[in-house]
Amino acid sequence: MVHRLNPASWVKAILMKKIFILLAILILTFFSCSKSDEVIKDPVNNPPVSNNNPQVNSQNWQSISAFGGHTVAVKKDGTLWGWGNNNYGLLGDGTIISKLIPTQIGTSTDWQSISTGATFTIAIKKDGSLWSWGSNSRGQLGNGSLSPIKSPAKIGTDSNWKSISAGIDLTVAIKTDGTLWSCGVGFINTSGNSSSSYVMTLTKVGNDNNWKSISTGYNMQDYDTFSYTNAIKEDGSLWDFGQHTASSIINTYSPYKIGIDTNWKSISNGEAFTVAIKTDGTLWGWGNNADGQLGDNVGSYRTTPFKIGIDADWESISTGNSFTVAIKKDGTLWSWGSNSRGQLGRGTNSVTKSPVKVGTGTDWQSISTGATFTIAIKKDGTLWAWGNNADGQLGDGTLIDRNSPTQIN
Repeated sequence: MVHRLNPASWVKAILMKKIFILLAILILTFFSCSKSDEVIKDPVNNPPVSNNNPQVNSQNWQSISAFGGHTVAVKKDGTLWGWGNNNYGLLGDGTIISKLIPTQIGTSTDWQSISTGATFTIAIKKDGSLWSWGSNSRGQLGNGSLSPIKSPAKIGTDSNWKSISAGIDLTVAIKTDGTLWSCGVGFINTSGNSSSSYVMTLTKVGNDNNWKSISTGYNMQDYDTFSYTNAIKEDGSLWDFGQHTASSIINTYSPYKIGIDTNWKSISNGEAFTVAIKTDGTLWGWGNNADGQLGDNVGSYRTTPFKIGIDADWESISTGNSFTVAIKKDGTLWSWGSNSRGQLGRGTNSVTKSPVKVGTGTDWQSISTGATFTIAIKKDGTLWAWGNNADGQLGDGTLIDRNSPTQIN
């Protein structure tokens, strides 16, 4: 039997189908619009991508300086930033509260270079003026007093400062005219004689006007800490002076020349040891070597400079308490020495007494080592850190040590 559909029923079925489709479209449109409005109206739960985007916030670091448990850095826009330990106000933000992430110091946008000491910081602005803040117990801030300062304060009126190096309780600086200046402890006066008291203002050292670069170091003996300095002149000669230097156990308050070579390029001092690069790209070291920080795979104390390996492509170096980190001309990163807090960045805490490559990257630009941690900048302007993080000096928002390079956003 064939059943025929009643025309009235057929029309009714079509009408119901159309109504059903229309309702479905309306329901879908409602939920779609509702979801869209939710995204727009809820910025708290959906923050702008730029807040966590390295392309926006994390690729503009220019220079860094690290010491015991704090780090200070300058961005490409000239702003100043600090994080980590903030005892004595050494971060310069007006407080003594430690910071776990990079925190802007003031609002100035004309900072040029910085150098961190044990408990203080020295900086130069683009106009050549000199600034300091932090502990001042031995006159290391150079402002004529022994009082601490919690925010950057200008030192004098001179505007021809070129380079600086801060140590344990010592500041050494070079002016654009090539003269050498110093204050604090480990000071050398104009006559080349030791000072029996703290020197609270930057004072000229000798009469030479051909100083090119400087690096302060320290030596701990019998529970005392002694400060010393190495310097390179424009002619490439290397000089040493201060208290219990890496190459001497006596005080040498008058600068004396180390060897006869005139091709020294750069130097870095750690705790009673020095590592240097010559203009031919070779690497040299001397001083304490108990943890293999000189990279000779032996561990013997060296009183005179000796060549480390045979490579001739070293570009820059930085020394911590008892370890060394370096960059080669090809942009690769290398490290050796003590590694108790993972400061070598090799993914372990094992000591290495000769240079070992860190990872496979070829884009490292600059490095700065603290006591037992390392901060670095890559060529793309990103910031990286590893090692001891007990004071938040790595800037990653935690107090957790890292034994491999970790990007800081």
